[in-house]
Order: sequence, then structure tokens, then C-alpha cells
Amino acid sequence: MSSQTPEKHTVEEYAVGILVALVTEEVAVTIMLDNEHAEIETPSSDEYVYTLGSMSGLNVVLVCLPKGEIGTSAAAAAVSTMTATFPFIKLVLLVGIAGGIPPQVRKGDVVVSVPEGQSPGVVQWDLGTRTEGGQFTRKGLLNRPPKFVLTAINALQKKHLRYGTQIPEFVEQAKRKEPRLQEMYSKSDQLQDFLFRSDYIHVHDEGDMQDYEGTAPCKSCDKTKTVQRPPRGIRVHFGGIATGNSVIRDAVLRDRLKKDLGDILTVEMEAGGMMNNCPCVVIRGICDYCDSHKDKTWQGHAAANAAALAKEFLGCLKKSSVNLDKEPSVKDIIGHIHEHVTSMESKISSGENQKILNWITNLNFGPRHSDSLHLRTPNTGEWLLASPEFKDFVTFREKTLFCPGMPGAGKSVLAAMVVQELVSRFRDSEKQICVAFVCCDFRDQANQQLDALLASLLKQLSANLRHFPNMIKVLYDKHNTQGTRPSVKDITGCLHAIAGEYSRVFVVVDGLDECPVEGGCRSKFILEIQNLQAQRPVSFFATSRNIPDITRLFQECPTLEIFATSDDVRRYLNYRMRELVVDDEIKCDTNLKEEIKTRIVEVVDGMYVDHKPLLKKSTYIFRFLLAKLHFDPLVEMSRLKDIRTALAKLATGVKAYDNAYRAVMERFQGQNTHRVNDAKKLLSLVIHAQWPLSVLELQHALAVEKGTTDLDPENIPSVKFIVSSCLGLVEIDEGSDIVRLVHYTVQEFFLRTHEEWFPNYMYWIAEICITYLGFDAFSSGPSPNEDEYIKRRTENPFLRYASCNWGYHAEAASLPTSKVMSFLEKKPQLEAASQGLQRKHCWESSSVERISEEGGHSQPL
Repeated sequence: MSSQTPEKHTVEEYAVGILVALVTEEVAVTIMLDNEHAEIETPSSDEYVYTLGSMSGLNVVLVCLPKGEIGTSAAAAAVSTMTATFPFIKLVLLVGIAGGIPPQVRKGDVVVSVPEGQSPGVVQWDLGTRTEGGQFTRKGLLNRPPKFVLTAINALQKKHLRYGTQIPEFVEQAKRKEPRLQEMYSKSDQLQDFLFRSDYIHVHDEGDMQDYEGTAPCKSCDKTKTVQRPPRGIRVHFGGIATGNSVIRDAVLRDRLKKDLGDILTVEMEAGGMMNNCPCVVIRGICDYCDSHKDKTWQGHAAANAAALAKEFLGCLKKSSVNLDKEPSVKDIIGHIHEHVTSMESKISSGENQKILNWITNLNFGPRHSDSLHLRTPNTGEWLLASPEFKDFVTFREKTLFCPGMPGAGKSVLAAMVVQELVSRFRDSEKQICVAFVCCDFRDQANQQLDALLASLLKQLSANLRHFPNMIKVLYDKHNTQGTRPSVKDITGCLHAIAGEYSRVFVVVDGLDECPVEGGCRSKFILEIQNLQAQRPVSFFATSRNIPDITRLFQECPTLEIFATSDDVRRYLNYRMRELVVDDEIKCDTNLKEEIKTRIVEVVDGMYVDHKPLLKKSTYIFRFLLAKLHFDPLVEMSRLKDIRTALAKLATGVKAYDNAYRAVMERFQGQNTHRVNDAKKLLSLVIHAQWPLSVLELQHALAVEKGTTDLDPENIPSVKFIVSSCLGLVEIDEGSDIVRLVHYTVQEFFLRTHEEWFPNYMYWIAEICITYLGFDAFSSGPSPNEDEYIKRRTENPFLRYASCNWGYHAEAASLPTSKVMSFLEKKPQLEAASQGLQRKHCWESSSVERISEEGGHSQPL
């Protein structure tokens, strides 16, 4: 060994990883290094020991599996940890020994995995099915190496054809460098290469020591049973490799694998854990023939030959392919998974996988994301994408960017814009990158508990991974058969493992202030993401109102205040100017347009509160939402005077929201009586319902007539028409068809003032629930079976809500006992309602329950 002080490098300077399974292989690779490097401090969570050095002009990281750990799982865990510690690794070599499959290969030969035709170069021999006719159908095709690896293999083959292999030269150099290891790694006269016929079983003698290095193999076996072969030197083969989780010591099984799998040359145990997880080349020295005569006498020499070829291969690798100037990772080039799997197999797998994904959670934030994007006015919010904080967030791994903002500042729109930007930026990247999005909603807190929010992240990461994670299938099989749900610990365990499969993960969470607080859900959710970030390549973008309990958890992170700039508001107003209905002459009045924009911007800036100047950051309290509410009434005005009078009356300061909503309600009251009544009923249901209601549920609720025993189909209203009568206070979710308030400040306003606008409407809700449940449609009593119950619920969309919540509304409205008794006396209908209340659908869909203060037990609302 050189007495020189070893060079010290950073983790970013290592481009190639080498995995071995045995210490014999580890030493063989180590003595092939051109130089050894000084150790680097690794994270405490990384328990592996690495040998660092240079080989053929590239810096390499060598890791050996722990003693006693072999197979695909151990290999996958080691590589996952190594690439997390050394994130700029772009290629992993599996180097070591394996059993050969004759007649092409002999002991001491080296096999390199190379794809041919539809074969990816490595196939999993223990995954497949055998038909009645004996035909073997293989499953578990593994990933092909990326193009830069195949190009290097071509260069190596070309070099061998012209000049032969450098294996003997490199082994000789290693022997001179480490003379003490010469006996272990050299080919001596003691190494005899016997290939016995497949039907001849090894003969054991008492005291047989064939499993130990340096002993004579098969001394009691009949040498006349060997296959006669002419002598030859070492050869390098490029072809198929079989991988599995079992050691093969059976010549009959070996030959059958060759028949089933085609022209495979060797069998090993680690590649199955890696080929679908990173760009990988398998290099195996042949030490036995996978039969009962298997021994260890050739292991040292075979390991040395494999290590020498790894060095030779790296010399053929184009150095620009592992250029460290750009941000790479072993997962940079992950991809093309299942590229050569048949389309039918792919479709079947896809259907099964989707079933599992739906089982993880039904939460879907896609519609909210789309709705928010639709609200964005062109060219607004560009300041955020151009900010140094956001650029750093995108550029550097494991970054957090916390973006607080006041109500109506446009946080949700900007969060959706960030998701769109990240997806667009990395869409065509060869890197394995995922953008996961969570939108917290105060109106759906019952369905957004900690396990559900984490499950949503798990679902998104699993769905976007190029190969469907096996651990998710295992989790599904474990719980689905028992009818149980995974715990938070189960979910986070899978989340950590799958996040490690990605080059980068971006987690975008909008509206943390609307995340449930009960049980510590909000703080636990934030901390779980931060824990994930500490161990995996996760970047975290979050928006929220300025709430101390939330900002405290981000106090060490970069913060960027979210607001709609004055220019953003101007762009929004300019975009809507075409909606003004004044005549053409006034419509062309640029002074009027400028006056409208200037006044509304002045108002939403909220420059003074109680005649005291606000702090600069607080001048952005009232932005897009107020701009919309103030502009909407101008659209209906046809006189200049009316427009200017309305502008003059606009309020500023902390009461701006209340004043804006009151102005909307005054316009609301001015509509025709029939529209106002329907709109008030819809608003009452949206505000006071115990969970969000869909269009269909609202249609049936609004169609209920007092004193009737059936629903009249002709009385079912157009909810979309009624929504338009609410003048922008409610909206219909594009994906879920849920009708909701446009902003939580609307809810807060109506909770303070609902008696002013909707007197006695709690009484009306209780009445329609009881009337609906008393319909003759339910006079036959409970449904006799599952199919009939589902059919009843489908035909009567308001049934589930009314069954679960009529008692709550009756109590809240102090409904007279006589009205309640009139329903309770209808025994069949009562039993039908009870069936709906007792079924798990009620709780799974809404999680509507409360803890009784008196008894401390759960009871339905």
C-alpha cells in the first residue's frame, strides 16, 4: 500500500457505485483501485461502510452487503442507502461471483449482462408460471440499461475483438500490489475445472472439506462422468443473466432454466433488487456450475477476474456520461421500466395497480388544482416564480419554502401555479421526479385526518413511480384480506421507502391553516413531511395564513410572503374590463377604465385601519377576492354615474371583507323572489351541512316539499342556475361535483351573521331531512341486501345525509316533539333510515361523529 496521504473528496465527486456480496469480492475490487481515497463522514442513519477510490479515471464507491445478508432485498437496501449518501452516483456495477450455465461458460470466465431482442439482459428466474403443457411463462422482466451503458459495452466488445481482454494484465498488477493475496486470486495448478454430467450427483466422503477454499474438490467423484472439453483460456461473455432469491445446487434445475429462459449464461442473487431501481451492469466471474459439485475453490480467482473486467469496462465508459457538472443521481436515468413487457401484461397490471391505489385513499386533489388554475389571470403571480427564494427551492435538494399570506391573497392559485411549473419543468427529464400536491380544506376536515393526508402522498408517489412498488402490494394484501386499514406507522414506512426511489420529490401543501387541529393532526402532518425530508430527497413548499403555531414549525426555513401585487390586481381587472355592459362610447373611455383599476387597487391595498398606517406587509390583506367582489357589481351598471358612485362607496381596512360580502348580499336580495328563496336554501345547506354536499344531493334536498310523501321529479331544480344566483359566493368543484363556498372567509362571515340572512333555516333543514326520510319510497323498510341498498342510495342521493344527520339538525333547530314523533311512528321508514345510519358508509364517507362530553363515547350526530 502507498504511504502517501490518501486524497479526500466530497460525496458529490463520486459517479459510480460498486456493490459486492462477499468480503472476497470486496477485497478483489479494492486491489483493482488505482488509488484509495480518505474516508468521508456519512449520516448516522447510514450504517454501511464504504471503500472510496478511483478506477480507470472515475471516482467509485464500493459497498459490501452485511455478513449473512444476501439476495435481492439486501442489495436493494444497500444501493438505496448508498445513493442517498452519494447522490451524484449515475451508475452501479454488481461485481462478483456466480454459477455458470454450461456449455458456453467455464470456471474463471466472466459474464457481462447485455440485453438482446426482447430480453433486458437480466431475468428473474423464480417469477413465472408453468402451464399444463410444460410451457414456462416468465414474469418479472427487469429494466434494460440506459444508452450510455450499452455504448460502453459496445466499446468493450470492440476492444476485445481487436486486442483481447486486459483481465490477465490487471490481475497481475494487483498481485504485485498485494503479494500476500496472490494465492487467493491467482489461477494455480490446484484449480481444476471439472464439469460433471447433469445426472451425476456429487459423492461425499467422511471428512469431505470441499466447501473450504484451497481443498481438492470432488476427490471421491467419478471423473469418468465428466464432460470432455478441449483446454482454452479465459473468455468474456456478453449475454443473459438469471437472478433469483435461491442458491441453485441442482444440475437438472439449471438445465431446465436454460431451456425455459433462453440463452442465459449464469445465475446470481442480487441483480433483481437493483435492475428496476437504478442504471446497472452485472459483471460475474464464474466459480461453479450450479450443481451438487458446487465448491468455493474458484471463488477468489473468479472474483478477481470480475473485478478486473469492471475496471476495464469503466475505462470504456464515456466520461461525459457521468459528468458531475450537472445535478445527477443514480436515479437520473431510471426509466423505460417495463419497456419490453407485452402490452396485455401491462394493461392487466395497470388495472390491478389502480385498484390498490384507490384502496390507499379516495382523496383526490386534482379537481381543486384545476379549479385554482382556472382562477388565475394570465401573467399574474410571475413574481413568485422569478423570486430568488423560489429559484433556490427548485435548484437545491431538500429545500423548504414556506409561503404565508393573508386571506384572499391568492395562496391557492399560486400553489397550483407552483405545481404546474414544477410538473412542466421536469416533465421531459430522464430523472425520476415526482410532484405531490395536497390541498387542505376546512370544509372537508373529517376526511383529511393525518392518515388520509399521508396516504394521499403515498398514493401519488406510488402512482408516479415507473415500476409499481411491491411493498404497496404487500401492504394491500395484508390489510385487504382482514378488512383493516394501515396505521400511520405503516404509511410513513412505505412513504420513506418509496420516496427513496426518486431523484427528487416535491411536496406542495396548500392551506395548512385549514388542516384539522384536533389530535395534533396539523403539527404531526408538518413534522412527518419534515422527517421525510431529513432522510430522503424531498423539497417542501407550503402555504398558510400567518398562524403562530404553524410559522413556529417553519422558523428555520426560508419564508416568502404571498400576496397579489398591485400589478397582479391591475392585470386581473384589465382582463375583466370587457365584461362592462356600458355602451360602446363609454366602453372606450380609457379614463373610466383607469379610474376603476386605480380605485379598486387602492381599496384592496387597505392602506389604513382605524386611521393608523398598516405595516408594509399588511397592505396586502385584501387582494384578489376583494377585487372580484368589488368589480362584479360594476358589470351590471350601465351609467357612468352609477359606476363612480359605487367606486366612491368602497370600504377599506379590516372591515373590507364584511362590507364586500354585505354588498353582495344586498345585490342578492334585489333579485326576483323565487331565485332569492332557492339561493337562500342552497346557501343554508352549504353553510350548515355536516359535510360537503354534491349537486345531486342538493337537487333532492331542494326538491323536498313540506307535507308530501314522495319526491316530485318535476320539482328538482337546476343547481347550477341557483349557484349563479349566489353571485360568486359558492362554486361547484369541477371533479367531485361538490358545491362549496368560494372562500373560508365567506363561511366566517355567515357564521357571524346567518340569523340576519337566513332566519329559521336550521329549522327548514331539519324538516326536509325528516320529510325525505318519511317518503313512501322507504315504506318497505330496510334494503334486504347490499345490491338493493346501493340501488336505493343511488336513486335517492339525499338518503345518506338525511339518515346520518336528521337528529343533529332536529336538536339544533329545537324541532317540536310532535314533528319528530310523526316520523318515528313510521316504523318501516325509521328502520330504513337506521340502516343508513348503522352502515359504515356513513362514517367512511364523512367521519361525522362526536365525542359525548358526558359519557366520553362516540355517538352519531
